[in-house]
Amino acid sequence: AAQVVRERRTVRVPKVTEAQVRATFPDPAAQDVVLTLVKGGAVLVPVIGSNGLHGVLSLVRAGEDASAFDDHDVRFAEQLAVHAGLALTSANLVAAARDRAARLQLVSDLSRDVAQAAGNFQQLLEVIVRRLGAAIADFCVIRMLRSDGRGFDDGGAAYNRDPELEARQRTLMHELGEMAPTLLTRRALEGVTVRVPHVDLPALLASLPEPLAKLMADLAPSTFLAVPLRMQGAATAVLVLGRTAGGLPFTADDQQVVEDLAIHATIAMTNARLLESTAQTVERLRVLTETAAELDASVEDPGGILDKVACKLSEQLHGVCVLQ
Repeated sequence: AAQVVRERRTVRVPKVTEAQVRATFPDPAAQDVVLTLVKGGAVLVPVIGSNGLHGVLSLVRAGEDASAFDDHDVRFAEQLAVHAGLALTSANLVAAARDRAARLQLVSDLSRDVAQAAGNFQQLLEVIVRRLGAAIADFCVIRMLRSDGRGFDDGGAAYNRDPELEARQRTLMHELGEMAPTLLTRRALEGVTVRVPHVDLPALLASLPEPLAKLMADLAPSTFLAVPLRMQGAATAVLVLGRTAGGLPFTADDQQVVEDLAIHATIAMTNARLLESTAQTVERLRVLTETAAELDASVEDPGGILDKVACKLSEQLHGVCVLQ
């Protein structure tokens, strides 16, 4: 079989000797089975399609009276292998087309959902993690970088297929809000997508602070993907996706899909920030106008003027204001 794979041509073995079998199969039980099966020799035919070798057809004849394969047998097997190769190529093309269609549908669905949530930044983050997490991962997190760049703030969003683990993820995000980025997220914040096909869990746990290590041990990630989210050119957030034990490793195709979706997501995030900022400005202008009218009507009550100013400032700035 190795020769067929290497040379991409049919190999016919008129008679298989016991010495060949013993040299190829170390297990004595396997040797006995093979010696019984290949009394009439063997033919190994490559199955080749337009995108390369699909496999090898191994034909044997069993029994003491089995005859060797002749030229007609070999040609017939090769013709069937050609048809098999064409059929497998077509099947792969159909599967690839379906995969592309599913990914386009994911992009379309996410674009629609983020457009609907464009007026609420936090709701938008929740839509992103849930749509992406449910589609291609077991858990998904968005962490927002603090304005000074020294750590994450306590905002963001989290999704997990397990509701209990999702609640723990959200709690820990707030408790470790100012935690410095890990190696995984630090590289993403530098603008580089990080794909870890196979996670060394013991090494990962040893590198994390205790509360996060405990959660990560329960998540048991087997593969990671961290993608930077850029707003106005700079990476200001990180999208982290993971699959738990038993999940397939993230591939280059997965990475491309998430990077494409990240572009749509960050456009929506930027627009949401602008909408929130505009809405806040409009609201403050309204309050200023109303307050100015109220103050004009209170010129005979200086104490009342100060009270109104303190009250309005507290409402708009969500704090306590004392005028002295």
